[in-house]
Amino acid sequence: MTTASPVEQVKHANLLSFTCLKAFALDQRNERKDAHDLVYCIEHAPDGLDTAAESFRRELTGKHGEVVRASLSILRNRFASDDKTEGYRKDGPVSVAKFELGEGDDAAVREGRLLRQREVSDLIERLLNRIENPDAS
Repeated sequence: MTTASPVEQVKHANLLSFTCLKAFALDQRNERKDAHDLVYCIEHAPDGLDTAAESFRRELTGKHGEVVRASLSILRNRFASDDKTEGYRKDGPVSVAKFELGEGDDAAVREGRLLRQREVSDLIERLLNRIENPDAS
């Protein structure tokens, strides 16, 4: 006689909640893994970047709009280009690249990190742009 295995329901944070959580963690702890986890989840969003941006837009006017705005501000400050600094040089993309590729001084490793930093900054800038300008995607 076989018995069915019990089914467990596991509660988990959705992409928006996880991104907000990791943005605050990155801002407060500045751990490389927080930056990596945040970017990894956005890169691999199940329904793509447009759907992720739509969920952020929708929540901006919801109950937790201030938290979402604060999280997006952290993303902008840590990952995106501004008047003073190109985004790929900011600590978010640098942290991701160093977490994923290490800190080796070999030319190939340095070039790999720079490429990854540019990819990460571009990803976050595209997300922010799609949140702020939905018709521009």
